[in-house]
Amino acid sequence: MRDEKTLGRGYPLPHRFNSLSTDVGRIREALAKLDADMIEAMVTGEAEVQEHLQNAPHLTAQEVITEAGEIAAEAVTAHESAKPHLTESQVDGRIDEKIASIPDPVPTLVFWEVVEGFAGLPDGTPVKVKNGEIVTYHILGLGDTPIGEICWKGDVTRVVKIDVNIPGQFADTANTAAIVEKTGDPLRWDGGPGKLCAIRHDMRTPDSAATDGQPAINVSLGGVNALFVDSETSTVRKTETCNADVVCGDDVEIKIVQATGGTPGHDAESLSVSLLFALL
Repeated sequence: MRDEKTLGRGYPLPHRFNSLSTDVGRIREALAKLDADMIEAMVTGEAEVQEHLQNAPHLTAQEVITEAGEIAAEAVTAHESAKPHLTESQVDGRIDEKIASIPDPVPTLVFWEVVEGFAGLPDGTPVKVKNGEIVTYHILGLGDTPIGEICWKGDVTRVVKIDVNIPGQFADTANTAAIVEKTGDPLRWDGGPGKLCAIRHDMRTPDSAATDGQPAINVSLGGVNALFVDSETSTVRKTETCNADVVCGDDVEIKIVQATGGTPGHDAESLSVSLLFALL
């Protein structure tokens, strides 16, 4: 605390380094002292008048009044010279400054806002719609624009993207846990409740001998497939939309279905999968 005081009477002064509560207390103390000094000055002036009357009884009534006025004026002048340097308006201004410097409380974050529709919103914006009792989540630009009885747009911070890359031959065997098997590291969802809205995938090199279909994939969250139908891979990036639930602790895995038809070489290479979630 900065304990600065006025010259002369030593009234406490506020300081910009002090807390608001401290300076309010100091101002109250200064006002109390100022009030006491005013009363003292008035009493002193009255006492001097009485003393003058006793020592100078020859004065007329008008002279007494004049002398009393002069004594009172001198007392006020002396008191004014001992006032603190801050005027009342300056003190009020300092208090207003202190109040204004108090930071506003952190506003409540609104993650989902009701909107009339999604026209004009940029691709990548998370949205959700309600039709009847069913609520579905989507990311604009990935699939058809959803239509709902009630529509919400989400804050962009509600989107979480996870990229999984499996180098080399990824479909040499059928696999329900390709992430662990091919990379050696498990992938778990450590966030809050969410929805897997889209799966985007492609491969660099297709199966060299498959005739009916290239390898297909699915994504499982906590052991439950996100897609009703496995999605065939391609060298062209492909997007599948879904609304699969994910909760903290769920294992995230990629299921591999081998190529079919003819005598597949099972030599498709370099699978890239992107998972896009919306946090609820």
